[in-house]
Amino acid sequence: MMDIDFNSIENLKENNFTGFFPISHLQETRCKDVAKIRGIYFVLHLLNTKPSFLENSIGGHYKGRNPTVNLEKLNMKWVKGVKVIYIGKTGGENSKESLKSRIWCYMRFGQGNPTAHWGGRYIWQIYDSNLLQICWKPIPNENPRDIEKNLIEKFENQFGQLPFANLQH
Repeated sequence: MMDIDFNSIENLKENNFTGFFPISHLQETRCKDVAKIRGIYFVLHLLNTKPSFLENSIGGHYKGRNPTVNLEKLNMKWVKGVKVIYIGKTGGENSKESLKSRIWCYMRFGQGNPTAHWGGRYIWQIYDSNLLQICWKPIPNENPRDIEKNLIEKFENQFGQLPFANLQH
């Protein structure tokens, strides 16, 4: 398993994560720079301060469900001083989904489209969420779900809770 420091961009780069693009760039370019391969990705909050939260999510209403959660829940979920705020994956043993297609779905959800990316929806209640960054790592020869699960467990062991926008293992 990777030796990830959830607070170090340098460590992420040493572990072959690439991208590090602001959400605004990924939305504007339709994720043109994202790899068309399965893998894992992180959403990063690079400021050293807790963000402000929006009363209402800007995320899409997938299957008619409102992605908004109350501010108390968001404040309780925030993990102070950690740059990685969401761990996601794409592809797997029976999926041909790529990093590009999954991250683009996530970006579209954040633009208010009703796309299938309910996980990580807390991101879209962060004021200035367009400034958050996304990085990814291709995982061509392993199951990204296994890597994602291990990373989430490592995060939880280190910080005593799941990453801010992860709702389950």
